[in-house]
Amino acid sequence: MSRYRAKRADPTTYRPPAGLTFSQRGAEQDEAAGGHDVRLVTRADGTVVLGSVALRCYPKSRRVYAYLRWSAGHGTTERYLGDVSDSPDRLTALCAGWNLARRRESALLLTPSP
Repeated sequence: MSRYRAKRADPTTYRPPAGLTFSQRGAEQDEAAGGHDVRLVTRADGTVVLGSVALRCYPKSRRVYAYLRWSAGHGTTERYLGDVSDSPDRLTALCAGWNLARRRESALLLTPSP
């Protein structure tokens, strides 16, 4: 990870292509995670939910950040995973996000949602 980026990240690195269907977005996440079953995460209460990685580049930022998201009940929870700015494309950034999620699984997934 480089310390300073001279310019903002290319939007194709973090934004999904326009017009993707719900199933295509799921397939993109499945591919990046290494399979659909890898996306299943266990919450602190023991329930299993389907997770996904969201990529963001904030307006005044030059970096791309990954977040793990999942829905349960009436809301969506998300946890910060880390910086994936060095990824050359969206799929690589999603893969990097899933790798971070696997490395930090106990800290991220087993903590109670706020």
